[in-house]
Amino acid sequence: MAHRRSHKSMNMNKNNKCCSHYGAPLIIGHLLLLLGTYLLSWGLTGLGFWGVLKSPVFWGIFLILAGFCNFAAARMAHMHEMCNCK
Repeated sequence: MAHRRSHKSMNMNKNNKCCSHYGAPLIIGHLLLLLGTYLLSWGLTGLGFWGVLKSPVFWGIFLILAGFCNFAAARMAHMHEMCNCK
């Protein structure tokens, strides 16, 4: 059984800035995700701009990477519940 740390053992307070991942890094990260997915799909298919956007390879890779992003966002939301930055 995995040991879960309590709120006190995580040592989060107003100075820790647990929710500092918002803003410009979030926007830049999503743009890089989109660009990376496009370039990988273009390299695999060899299609033009619109061909890549219509390709199931592009959307498949995009959805896989978006799933990782969603998992990370859920984890950060859970950590945000335990901090005192509000």
